[in-house]
Amino acid sequence: MDAPRIAPRGPRSVLLTNPYCVPLRFMYEEVESGASTSWNQVEDRFLSAMFEFDSNLPAAFVGDEDTKKQQSKGLSGALQNGKGDWFNNLIAVLLERCSQVETLYLDRFPGSSSLSTTLTAFTPAPRPVRLSSARSEDDGNAEARQQPEREAGGA
Repeated sequence: MDAPRIAPRGPRSVLLTNPYCVPLRFMYEEVESGASTSWNQVEDRFLSAMFEFDSNLPAAFVGDEDTKKQQSKGLSGALQNGKGDWFNNLIAVLLERCSQVETLYLDRFPGSSSLSTTLTAFTPAPRPVRLSSARSEDDGNAEARQQPEREAGGA
């Protein structure tokens, strides 16, 4: 398997361009440009955007077969990728704000169900790490543990 690909976090094209995703996109842009740092501050807007998204889904496709296929493809993209991308980015914005740590996309990491499937996760941007050892009071054995180095004035 290829090494994981790391990229800057941000909404993907389906969220930005799919007409079904308009309420999700507007809510995300509102949160991203605001100052919310907790789920409690965005939960009502989240529920409203989900309600509007679900309410705007078509009961049936109309037109000739090619038009129906295009509508189906657009709806599938919105349901499979748009909602997930929206939720992932929304959570990442809140995590970045409350932790003051940038998040990045991590694609194609070990554990994906097949080589053709790309799973996406968010990972903190690389930070210096130092190893130290601590002695357990219970058994006296030294244990190695990782501790992020603190930057001057950092979190």
